Amino acid sequence: MKTMLRKSGVFFCFIFFCVSTLCSAQVNISDRLKMAYEAHKRGLYPLSNSQIEKYIKENPNATDIDYAHLLYGVNCLYLEDTDRAIESLNLIRNKRPESQLLKDATSYLILAYLKKEDVASATSLYSDYKNRFSPDNFLEGQIAQVVFSVAIKLFKEGDAKKSRALFGIISTEFRSSEYLPEALYYEGLTYYQENDFDKAEELFKQVSERASSIEQKDIVADIYLKLGDCFFNKKDYTTAEYFFNKVRNEFPDTMYSMWASFQMSLIEKRKGNLDTAVSILEGLKGTDEEDVHLRVLSELANVKMLQERWAESEMYLKEITKISHAEQNLAEVYLKLGFVNFNMGKLEDSIIYFRKVIDMPASNNVKESAYFWLGYTYYIKNLSNDSQKIWDRLRAEFPESSYIHEVLFFTGKRYYESSDYINADRYLTELTSKFPDSSFYSTATEMLIDSKIQQGNLNEAQQLCEDFLEKGKSETISFLYGKILFLLKDFKKAKDVLEKTKSIKLSEQVEATYYLAYIYEKRGEIEKAQEKYLEIVTFFSEFPDWVKQAEECLKRLKK
Repeated sequence: MKTMLRKSGVFFCFIFFCVSTLCSAQVNISDRLKMAYEAHKRGLYPLSNSQIEKYIKENPNATDIDYAHLLYGVNCLYLEDTDRAIESLNLIRNKRPESQLLKDATSYLILAYLKKEDVASATSLYSDYKNRFSPDNFLEGQIAQVVFSVAIKLFKEGDAKKSRALFGIISTEFRSSEYLPEALYYEGLTYYQENDFDKAEELFKQVSERASSIEQKDIVADIYLKLGDCFFNKKDYTTAEYFFNKVRNEFPDTMYSMWASFQMSLIEKRKGNLDTAVSILEGLKGTDEEDVHLRVLSELANVKMLQERWAESEMYLKEITKISHAEQNLAEVYLKLGFVNFNMGKLEDSIIYFRKVIDMPASNNVKESAYFWLGYTYYIKNLSNDSQKIWDRLRAEFPESSYIHEVLFFTGKRYYESSDYINADRYLTELTSKFPDSSFYSTATEMLIDSKIQQGNLNEAQQLCEDFLEKGKSETISFLYGKILFLLKDFKKAKDVLEKTKSIKLSEQVEATYYLAYIYEKRGEIEKAQEKYLEIVTFFSEFPDWVKQAEECLKRLKK
């Protein structure tokens, strides 16, 4: 957002000084200084200063030496030699603090600091000026102007912290300044850009109360738009709608009105009113504002993805690729196209899009997502080597990626399902040890325990079960715990665990039933053992191996 900067009024002050301070003081000064003043009046600043330099050298302790330094400093300001001006004016403050010219010297010293854009020195000196003398509206206006100008410059350069500090000087020290409304606005923007919506809202509200004093109506429109955004991000949709509608009503046919309507579509989307959101977005589609048009197409694609209307989403995304030429933006579009095609079962097309993202400039988030989804697409196609290569690149380039736990899970799962329990153990151990909050943690632990069992590492498996069950609950892990105790021949404990197991998996039910039957038989509880073997024969016909063993046991117990 652009803002108009006022022209400096510093030289007006110099002229005023020459016809007032110097003129009134010259009757009490030496002849050489009078000559210097005459040269100054005619704009002969180097000649004026040469006269002053001779006088100071010959009369270092003269009573009018403060006048000499003052005139010398003013000449230097006209000559754009600001550093020498500051040096000369400071001599008065440091060596002649009782001088009648101290106030004027301090005024011009403040202006000299402002010419160097040394805001800190100028504001600090003005604070001293107010304490010694009194507030000065002209000086305050000059300071506020430069502070605002420097703050705007820093804001445009992206230095939010420094620009905010300067805008804050105006909003706290110079509240009567004409720059106050815009300073509040830009200060609010610095917080808005950092997603501090509470602080941004507070400042935007202050400036909205002064909207009538802001000449640039674009800023007024943006204030209301940003207020709506603040409430939108705070999920206060009713208040957000109030400000968005205010923009639409008071600034129709502007880009701000279009953005307000766009934000209204997002509110409808968050409320779950997807068809209404689409209706609003379709009304904005085709606008001459390219940025708005691209955002509309992108959001239409997002809504269609939520509705699982993959083909329609693909249509909007492809339309974006024909308009946008910014590679970083296209990378995100290609990522979505890859995801959409994945969900349509067009895996070869999704691979092409994911590879495009990897091979072009993209943000870290987009690129690491492309790595994961490309690897996952290969995984779904059972191209294990290709999947592993891509996921290895993901881990190498983004070691802190949020996808790592998923990579570990799917890799471990693949090895587990192919009965490569050693490699399954390696990946699943890393997942369960490093990512205890992973959504895959429980399932990964189940597979890890079974991998330990298959490798004969029963004690390790037992410890994993006990650690898990101490903090959580899983019928599968309870079953595996009972199985481990059975294999370790701790029949008493195995019986207690297996009797309490309520697994919903038939494969676990039949196995647990067999172990209990065996334990009952070993304990001499023949009738209970027969009953359990009979359950297997009666209810688990889909497990012929277990049925065969149960039938053999029943025959043996019949003798």
